[in-house]
Amino acid sequence: MAGVALDGSTIAPSTKVGHVTYTQLVYNPQHHQSCTTNSEGQETCHWVDGYDSYNRTANATVEGKLKGVSHVKVKGLSVATSADQTQESWISDQLDPIATNISPSLGDPGTGSVNNSGSHVKINGVPVALIGTGVTTCLGTSTTLNSGSDFVNVI
Repeated sequence: MAGVALDGSTIAPSTKVGHVTYTQLVYNPQHHQSCTTNSEGQETCHWVDGYDSYNRTANATVEGKLKGVSHVKVKGLSVATSADQTQESWISDQLDPIATNISPSLGDPGTGSVNNSGSHVKINGVPVALIGTGVTTCLGTSTTLNSGSDFVNVI
């Protein structure tokens, strides 16, 4: 038996590998050589410090809550259906020091969708979402609803 998902039910965290791209700058005391030639044709070179740049990626972890809107309530909260959405945000793994050109913007909010639970219990013809029902996140990853109410169980 599975409990029903309710308005405010959380989704299990989900990770999208390589979602964030950025440039890492690394200080290099010998970034490049600078050479000059004197009037006698002798070349003198010395090292110039600077930053080397490396293209990097970081993972993003999505978290969110369900926004149930049905008129059927359990303990004052709307019972969720497969037509409901999740309100999500994501954070990236820690970026390397001195990160530039970060894309996309960190933590953009988004909306995910609840998958069809396959439940035979319906509200207005739409299957009720159960704890464990799949969710497609705003980043296109798959996760599940991981909370709700065991006060009502669907067999």
